[in-house]
Amino acid sequence: MPSHTPASALIGIYTLDGAPWEWPVWQERTGIRHGLFPKDDKHLPPGWTRKDAQAVESYFCSYNQLPTEHQKLQFAAKQGNAEHPGRNAWQSFVSRNWNRWGIHNVVVEELRALGVHPAVIISREESKKKTKNKALQQFTSDSYIPLILDSLGIRLFGEEALMENSDLIEMDIRRNLQMIAQRSWSIIRCHANKLKNKQNEIEEMARAAFADLKNGKLTKAKVTRAIRAVAKWKECAELLSNNEHIQKADGMLGELQVVMVSLGAEIPKEKKIEPSGSCKVSEKALRSLASEEDVSDLIGVFYEYFDASAEDDEEEQPIPDIFPEKKLNDEGGDFGMEVEHQMQPNHLSSRLGFRTGLPPQFNVYRHRSGTPWDDDTLFKADSSLGELSKMALHWHQLAGVHSIVRSIFTDIPEPDRPCGVLVGDEVGLGKTAQAITFIAFLNQAIWLQRDNRPLPDILIERPFLGTDSTIPSLPHLILCPGTLVSQWFTELRILLLPCSVDILVYDSQTNSKVFWGPDGPVISSKHESHNRIIIATHSVNPALFNDMKKSHRPPTRSRNARPWDVPSE
Repeated sequence: MPSHTPASALIGIYTLDGAPWEWPVWQERTGIRHGLFPKDDKHLPPGWTRKDAQAVESYFCSYNQLPTEHQKLQFAAKQGNAEHPGRNAWQSFVSRNWNRWGIHNVVVEELRALGVHPAVIISREESKKKTKNKALQQFTSDSYIPLILDSLGIRLFGEEALMENSDLIEMDIRRNLQMIAQRSWSIIRCHANKLKNKQNEIEEMARAAFADLKNGKLTKAKVTRAIRAVAKWKECAELLSNNEHIQKADGMLGELQVVMVSLGAEIPKEKKIEPSGSCKVSEKALRSLASEEDVSDLIGVFYEYFDASAEDDEEEQPIPDIFPEKKLNDEGGDFGMEVEHQMQPNHLSSRLGFRTGLPPQFNVYRHRSGTPWDDDTLFKADSSLGELSKMALHWHQLAGVHSIVRSIFTDIPEPDRPCGVLVGDEVGLGKTAQAITFIAFLNQAIWLQRDNRPLPDILIERPFLGTDSTIPSLPHLILCPGTLVSQWFTELRILLLPCSVDILVYDSQTNSKVFWGPDGPVISSKHESHNRIIIATHSVNPALFNDMKKSHRPPTRSRNARPWDVPSE
């Protein structure tokens, strides 16, 4: 059953003489200081044209003229109604700006301040053993959201939202404000259900990752996996008030503290936990983590998950929200998969322009013994059976690339749009192949644009990268730990057609002046710029940019020049 969205709630509030867009507190939060429909075009909300404003205003009028809430719900959800140009413009505008306005965070803060955040309620009820793991289904938002509406309204809208001579929010505003808070509550409930349903899986992953520290060679990946898994299990145990599991997770944390102290981490005395003694990691194994860079990364991960930094003050730190913020109007799927989770592989491939299910720059087959860059005879049709397998992308990789493109490219010019995303998949799910697929997608799009050929559907819908509708032809830079350079190099050759790109490695042994010089591999490459891929290690990252800045930029630089721009001479 559909429910009102925050976009519809804001229409309801707008009927009160243009509220809240005329109120200073809301203007400060949104940055929109001249109302939604100013007469002067220069005062229009960011990204809007006069045509957009007229369409949205017409949509507001059509929405408010409907006599019942049910009809308004249907109209907003496009059920049984003709298409209205202002509907998508308004809903897209609210969705695009919701996180930036910080509405969800304010709702979460108010729920926590009053002790009625779902995580707090679950933990409290579990500790009383009254609900026996059914707390989430037995309490509803109707009991708790009304408790925060007055303080929430003041924070979002200011005193203009209050009834005259009262500390209470106007009733018309209260009803719509509840819709806004309800959406945040639903997001939190969704996460809570997932966490509760996976508690056994979370426990097993923590135990397995912890036990793996004693088996075989100790690696950065093993320690990182153990830190993350134990942190997640401890978090879940605390939420469900499972004292036995909390104690066991604390014992694991104590062992991890011993490992981290041996690597150089500083654990404040008051935060030290007695180790369980169940996992003894030898000094020899610890010394195998010889890379100073790896050790530094591990310490950073440990501090991030357990807040153990010696630089912390002694005041109690705020508890991070156990349920990370989701995108507005998310009704399912993982974070970032709000659109993709309902799409089939063929549909995803079609929208990305992968007619065969693969980017045109990809190999069709893979071979156990090597890559076509090494020996193309392995990939002949009469190659020995069983050694050759068809190249294919998993659904989650296609969906991931579609999500990346959807996140970076926009339907209108957006100068402040971040041109990047964080891919947070678990270890082993193929993030490297996913990143290379995105590189191949960009290369295909650049080629299509250059030859004035039809673009993939997703770029027809979302043609802008920042403010540009043309993707620049520039080299791809891959930054990774030194231990992963060979993995990236091999994976690129497994996936990409032989000689379709130049793969260049820039590490601590590279002569910078030669590498970036006029006779070096970057400038002398016969490939177009976008078909040059540079793999650089983290350790040379500062030197890379400093060298280019000092040695390879002309003395007079334009205002928009960047140190990583490839020299023209």
